[in-house]
Amino acid sequence: VAEAGRRARPRAAADDPFAPILRDVRRAVLDQPDHPAWSVLSRARVDSLLSSEPAALDTMSRYYVWRLATVFGGFSS
Repeated sequence: VAEAGRRARPRAAADDPFAPILRDVRRAVLDQPDHPAWSVLSRARVDSLLSSEPAALDTMSRYYVWRLATVFGGFSS
């Protein structure tokens, strides 16, 4: 019962293992305003995605963050 209660509680953003990844990808992407990928990306959509709270990102959105990480690279955890 205690385990079920623990799992049912929403996790804080600090508890989300994706939080530091999102932070690093956000920094890497936004630090490269002249990257060639910006010619095919919507800055508004990227800004919206990267400014989201980790807990608000569904699986597909997290995949998009990983795709941005592979395109922009240059980040470290």
